[in-house]
Amino acid sequence: MRKYYGLLLLLTIVFVGCNDKYEITPSKPEPGQLVKIHLPESKTTLSAADSIYAYVYAIKENTKNDEVIDVFLTRKDKAFDGEFTIPADAVAVYVHFEAKDEIDNNEGKGYGFTLYKDGKELSNSKLYLLATMRANSYYWNEHSFIPGLFSDFKQTYQQHGTAWSTKDLLKYYTTYTRVADKVDTAYQLKLLQELADKNDLTQTEASSVRENFKLLGDTTVHENLNKLIGDFDPQNPAANVVWTLYDLKTADEKDAMLKSIMDTIRPELKKEDDFQYMLFYTGLAYVNEGKFEKAKSYEQYFENAALKNQVNNQIINKITGKDYKMTTADDALINSIINTPVGKESVKRANTDSYNMYQKQIKNASSAQLLNKAKYLDKTGKTDEANAIFGQLAADDYSFWGYGERYFNLLIDKGEYAKATDLWKQMRKNSFVNDQVDSALKAKFAEGLVTGTTWEELEKTTNADITEKSKEKILKHFTSIPAPKFELTDLKGNPVNFDQYKGKKLMIDFWATWCGPCIASFPEMKQLQEHFAKADTTVQFLFVLTLERGEKEALIKNAEKLLEAQQLPFFVILDHPSGYVNQFQISAIPCKVFVDQNGNFRYKSIGYMRGYEKNLSDFETIFSLMDKK
Repeated sequence: MRKYYGLLLLLTIVFVGCNDKYEITPSKPEPGQLVKIHLPESKTTLSAADSIYAYVYAIKENTKNDEVIDVFLTRKDKAFDGEFTIPADAVAVYVHFEAKDEIDNNEGKGYGFTLYKDGKELSNSKLYLLATMRANSYYWNEHSFIPGLFSDFKQTYQQHGTAWSTKDLLKYYTTYTRVADKVDTAYQLKLLQELADKNDLTQTEASSVRENFKLLGDTTVHENLNKLIGDFDPQNPAANVVWTLYDLKTADEKDAMLKSIMDTIRPELKKEDDFQYMLFYTGLAYVNEGKFEKAKSYEQYFENAALKNQVNNQIINKITGKDYKMTTADDALINSIINTPVGKESVKRANTDSYNMYQKQIKNASSAQLLNKAKYLDKTGKTDEANAIFGQLAADDYSFWGYGERYFNLLIDKGEYAKATDLWKQMRKNSFVNDQVDSALKAKFAEGLVTGTTWEELEKTTNADITEKSKEKILKHFTSIPAPKFELTDLKGNPVNFDQYKGKKLMIDFWATWCGPCIASFPEMKQLQEHFAKADTTVQFLFVLTLERGEKEALIKNAEKLLEAQQLPFFVILDHPSGYVNQFQISAIPCKVFVDQNGNFRYKSIGYMRGYEKNLSDFETIFSLMDKK
């Protein structure tokens, strides 16, 4: 008998010592508690790492107060362990793991968990967790989507909806429209009616509910909504005139229009993008007219730090230009810009920022400031000090969209052609394609100033490397999930449905008339469509016009005008107001979704990177993978 007890004890030790489950301790965590994370190496794609960073996003009812917590897990006994304290006002927690720029986000779903109070799950915890999972499915795995979210979401409403606050119900409605697997107008109207009866809606919320009724074709007069809204005007006047301001010729004209808005606009609307861009375009206009002090005077109104920094950078570019004669006033102005400290407080942390991304944001903000300082030092004859900073910057990662082009031009001006070539290759591999940068480097090759290779060979080898890495990415994220179906219409009003394309390999391009990158991609998309029309008749291109606002007839007319002007032979389908686009958890366009001949979602690609050969290779890879059993 003693033998059996010994064996039982041994088995118990083995099972305890080999805890091969991902788990959170305690199993029913509450706000304010210390939580321990246990992640076995067998349960993560990051098993080769020495340590893992856990991105922990504490979700709160007021999403503006959501909190990002950085947690580092250390390896111990074939697992990674770490701990953190849940904020007292959190309602749910979302987690994903990262190591050396590789992310394990559980195929887009993350490793979130709900919170409890006295052993009972908070009624709204799963609601907020699912909403966050949907938002982060794009940011942490842009190539996939989570079709199961819809059923989970509806089930959560059925279980807990009666206990939800008005704010919770609004959260549910907003997210529901983004995850629904079909258009269900009757269900949406039911939810809106439930909201319309709430007396604690704010004026803005009540106005939004009334607008959603109209979008679904319901023109019923809702007395409670009208009472709550009163004479409230939900419109941001800046939204109606921002492009009118942009088109005005002089800075003073822009300034006059801006001031007419500034005196009447509500304080909270001054933080919105429309008003911030009015500031930006007016400030830039004064920079271009050489009125730098006037341009900088708008700094006090900026809520968007990136736009403010762009205005300041343009001021420095102008003053440090080769042919510009700097005055004493210019010297004082540029010093006030470059001596403003850049630290963590100037970089806003968001729910989409990993730890590495956040650190890069801080570093890039500091590097951009250093670059401006170097340009000033160079302008004032302190070349050695300037070159020392340029060397320091060369060792760092580059924020290509922010200041990579400016640094590239400085390298060209300094005759540092080898460094400029290396930077150009890095830019290309990070999807930064710029005609001016290309022309500047190509000219130096033509002058014989870059040795060791030719421009043609440089482009060929760099593009080949990019193409190969792109193939690896496609293979890594290629999947097979039943795709959501659609029943829509073309621009002529003819019905178009998903099932009629059975047996076809679909490339579904989601685009909008206001989307610059979408329009920029069309010449190449036309070439690609023409290629596959000959090379593979099972391939069908569909272009879904989506995320548009305004009257349907006007939208159709704008789309037809654009197609005719560019001679684009595209078959365009008009998206439903509820959004077929939302069923793929798409948060940015252009976006291309690939569906195989059996109706399965296989791959998703966000954005547009110029290069016909590279895009042709990507499409061929995707369609050929669809043919494999």
